[in-house]
Amino acid sequence: MLYGARAEFCQIPGGIEGVRETLRRMVKIARHFLKPSSLDYEAIQSLLVVRITAQRAVHHCREKDYLSEVTALHRLVRDDIRYVGDHLTAETLQYPDKTLAIGSGDCDDKSLLLCTLAHCIGYPSRFCAIAVNDEDSFSHVSAQILVNGYGWLNAETIPINDSGKKVDLGWFPPDATQVMKAHIS
Repeated sequence: MLYGARAEFCQIPGGIEGVRETLRRMVKIARHFLKPSSLDYEAIQSLLVVRITAQRAVHHCREKDYLSEVTALHRLVRDDIRYVGDHLTAETLQYPDKTLAIGSGDCDDKSLLLCTLAHCIGYPSRFCAIAVNDEDSFSHVSAQILVNGYGWLNAETIPINDSGKKVDLGWFPPDATQVMKAHIS
């Protein structure tokens, strides 16, 4: 059992302000999760479970093969955590341990998990809100991870079409019209 598994349900304003608020809340959750109070045993246990998951995911990689490690984390979240849509009437932001425990989440949940997995083994990460085909209509969030020698790589964790096509690390939507980024640290 994972301790401290939780989620936030909230009303988010529409438009650009809503996107900013969603990213702000995602950063807050990630920072809170990655730096638990030394007195919060359950939160520490949850963080350790996520760190151990990251360590196991990269165990087969050559040491210091940074691209291989980040690719392994990306595949774990992309392939082993099922994409499900968000709640119809509220924004739901799951903590990473919750997403890992139940094995599913929407794009922001999967991005939160991937960013925290990356941070747990030393990779800076950020969230990237993406508008496609309409400058003011942000409809998606992906994770981006800083890989030594490669720069910031987009890590798309959900299928990109209705037939379930999944893409490799580094793919970015060619029809993106606007992005908004939020760094965790």
